[in-house]
Amino acid sequence: MRRNRNTLTCSCTTGCTTRCSCFKNRAGCGGKCTCTSCANVLNRLPAFFGEEGVTASPCFVDWIKKTDKKVDLTDSEFVELIRSTIFQVRKGDMVKPPQDDIFEEGMIGSLHELADAWVDPGATPQMKEDAMRAILREGLGVESEGFRMYYYSFCRNTSVQDDCTSHCATCGDCMDWREWHCNTCKKCTYGVSLPCKCGGVSSMYHSCHQGD
Repeated sequence: MRRNRNTLTCSCTTGCTTRCSCFKNRAGCGGKCTCTSCANVLNRLPAFFGEEGVTASPCFVDWIKKTDKKVDLTDSEFVELIRSTIFQVRKGDMVKPPQDDIFEEGMIGSLHELADAWVDPGATPQMKEDAMRAILREGLGVESEGFRMYYYSFCRNTSVQDDCTSHCATCGDCMDWREWHCNTCKKCTYGVSLPCKCGGVSSMYHSCHQGD
């Protein structure tokens, strides 16, 4: 379970690698940390998201861990790569509106309005920047209250509903809501009401079978 950002600290002496408690909780290191030679790539999340207090989604963090190159969240080339990926447009295309279905009119949430703000011919560069950062927060961030409608899945190369799909940080893959991670065999398996092939059961197994 992710710890509260306000109480999260670390005292790493090896540069805050992926074993850093802050990184494991998908956040940058803060003022209460006593780490030395800090190199936590998530330290720049506020600049990337354009807002303080937003942590990275589990899928985004795992994608960062899998990249070959050292990630700089403030690098313009990196930001453009992420923007074009979420928008599902060619890198460098600053004209075409976001192509993913979640940006269509009538979908729940504010993404359609943000997409309109991005392509508005009267939008100033700052207005477009604000819209883009808001879309990054919606797709790749987790606010302090933890609620979100959708998130961008690098595992599936599209945006998914948060209540239908989740990312297993242990297996490093997005899974259907009916799948669960078995702590016995350390693998994800289908059916919260079904025992795993190894014999392990989900946290919901017994409640699903009450009265049987």
